[in-house]
Amino acid sequence: MQLVSEVSPSDIIPLRGGDAATFIGRSSLPNITDKRCSRKQVSINVLPNGKLSLKVLGVNPSSYTKPNGDFTVLAKGKEATLEIDDRLCLLCDGSYPFKITKAPEKTAYKSAPPLSSTSVTPANKQTGGNQGFQQTPSALSSCAAPPNHSTVQMPDTEKANWYWLSDDGWKIYSDEQSDIIESGFLADEKKVDIDSERFVDLVESVQRRIDDPSKQRKVKREVTAVPTSAQRSTSSVVVDKIFSGLAFHYPGEAPRALITSIESRGGSLFRDWKPSVSYVLVEPSSSYKHTALLRTASRGGSKIVSPAFIDKCIASNRVVEISPFIVALEAPKPVTSVTTSTTSTTAYGSAQIDEPIPRKRPPVDEQHDQQQAIDEIPREPPRKTLQIPKPTATTSKIVWSWRSDDPETWIPYDPKISTKIEAAYNTSGKDTIERVMVDKTRYIDLRNLKQKHTNAPLLERDVKRTAID
Repeated sequence: MQLVSEVSPSDIIPLRGGDAATFIGRSSLPNITDKRCSRKQVSINVLPNGKLSLKVLGVNPSSYTKPNGDFTVLAKGKEATLEIDDRLCLLCDGSYPFKITKAPEKTAYKSAPPLSSTSVTPANKQTGGNQGFQQTPSALSSCAAPPNHSTVQMPDTEKANWYWLSDDGWKIYSDEQSDIIESGFLADEKKVDIDSERFVDLVESVQRRIDDPSKQRKVKREVTAVPTSAQRSTSSVVVDKIFSGLAFHYPGEAPRALITSIESRGGSLFRDWKPSVSYVLVEPSSSYKHTALLRTASRGGSKIVSPAFIDKCIASNRVVEISPFIVALEAPKPVTSVTTSTTSTTAYGSAQIDEPIPRKRPPVDEQHDQQQAIDEIPREPPRKTLQIPKPTATTSKIVWSWRSDDPETWIPYDPKISTKIEAAYNTSGKDTIERVMVDKTRYIDLRNLKQKHTNAPLLERDVKRTAID
């Protein structure tokens, strides 16, 4: 059994039997790029009765439709049983539809009669990984099929190509390697060696290294129609290069599947914008991040469209109308600035419009009232600079002390601090200078003769002034 994409019928995902599940999701095929679709959106197992067991693994729900029209949405963790001709959509909104079909019938090779005068021996593996065969000079022109792959073959009207996912996108195997993999696939083998270093795991659909199987890359199989001899005599095979001559630009790091979709169809995808770029591909939800670039590209003649435009062109096999895919740019907000020439400049892109700003002078009476209101605002009296007089020999010695936890005990301040407190006490009267800082956290309240804490004003101690002759 297999899944055939309804968007691109050449995209086919084979479903393997047994206990191994087939995982389908983003990057399984070049046209599956929506980030709403998980890399392992669904898993499918082929049951012994010929039906399929479907389980949704992705965060977003998937859906399926029966031939009679019954539509069902499956959330994460839900399971269902599918059959041939059912329609599966990886996302419940109908995106990425697949139809479940029966795989092509496997046709057996015709066995050749025993060749008593012919001997076939394995040859060394070639650079392309193909298993060759050497015959003795007495070999006949026809011989048996290669060993281990002598039971099945593809129909003459179809050709299977195998691809591996590189860092730059999907790349096709050589014809020799594709034939080896296809023969193993049709023979229901679990793995096939493609060269001396790598083999293809047909159960998991991955390519692995022989010396380190944990290193792997995805592989896929695509079946294309082969023209008959009559068709080849009247026409040639035409490759659909629908993007031939077109240049695209994607701001930021472009998905590998998008690069492959464009370049495999004759287009070019540039990392930086150029005046020769025909289309700029940007998601509408993230267009605000590239506003300056998109405006420059728009003025340069490039069309701003969403990546869905590429999917539609591929599905239609032609460059479609861009109207449904145009990404609208946000209109710039006018910025107004007042200059000395009493004009404001409103900027829309690169255009500037100067508009005079009318200035109105209030009536004379209103000016008088405003000035009077300003004059009536109470003002704080100017603060006087504290001048600490130098002590003289004729003055009495003043000692400032603070009460300790013992009510009968008074502890004198340091002489320098006492001099500072006394200077504040005598300068302009104690009613003007209300506090004197003792250190960074304590001060003297001269009005109430209390020592207080700057962070906790309720914590206070009594202070006293004592004159000593």
